[in-house]
Amino acid sequence: MEQKKIKVLVVEPEKRPYVKEIPNQLESLQQEVGGYIQAVYPFPGPAALLCDEEGKLAGKPLNRALRNEEGHIYDVVAGTFLVVGINGEHFASLTPEQVGQFDQHFQTPEIFAKIGGQLVAIPLREAPPPPQPVYRQSADYAAAHGELPQFRLSHQANVACKEAIEAAIAQHYRNYSLGKEAAQQVTAQFGLDRVTYVLANTVQQKKWDGRFSPENKAWAAAIPVAEVKDSMGYDRRGEFVVDRTNSGLVDLFLRQVRDLSRNRTRSSVVAKLRQNSHIHKPSAPKKREPER
Repeated sequence: MEQKKIKVLVVEPEKRPYVKEIPNQLESLQQEVGGYIQAVYPFPGPAALLCDEEGKLAGKPLNRALRNEEGHIYDVVAGTFLVVGINGEHFASLTPEQVGQFDQHFQTPEIFAKIGGQLVAIPLREAPPPPQPVYRQSADYAAAHGELPQFRLSHQANVACKEAIEAAIAQHYRNYSLGKEAAQQVTAQFGLDRVTYVLANTVQQKKWDGRFSPENKAWAAAIPVAEVKDSMGYDRRGEFVVDRTNSGLVDLFLRQVRDLSRNRTRSSVVAKLRQNSHIHKPSAPKKREPER
């Protein structure tokens, strides 16, 4: 069955990818890529790359390289392109696992140059924007103090963080083991404060779940999570509960995040001790010899 709206990954030249929901119509897809769409299938799973078929002829900026199994470039996509899922004969939303996979694959922007007659892709390492601070007050407090924009932005970031956690777990869980890259990936994107806030809320909302360890439940209970009630009195904290992933895996992810937090705290303390070790204490004044 064809979906009316689909979640796609948008990849623009010299920018990081982002997820967008668009109508599943030819006109909308063409508008996103800026021309007549061409579908190519460089991925092994049910996914397609949609680009402007005349992007290179139109002189659009080169965007990302496509590589074969040996890592050699066989083509370069020009202009903005989309990564979409496939369901039968129709384009479809990407699954959370696919979002994590392709976001990681196209995460680093590339620029291109000819060296020795060959086209070479050069990673463009951008300084990531600083994570948005977590708004820790209730909706009522935000309304009373004129801070509803900050409240709403933070809530949206909480929901996005929750989805990123689910995608990272799906991407890095293999052979009954969760790779450490899962926690590193999400904390690099959203910051340690927001990830711990979302995880604490998740464990608090699912405190009945025996798959969370007693240690993690005690940790979560000590972190205040403000109410997020709307005008109808509905508590919207459930919107950033990590609930599309097995709770046992979320517990493993939470252990990774807590290990990261402890390691960063330990590194900070060591750095301060080293810094202080360079501060020399003033030498004691020399004793004066008694006059003879």
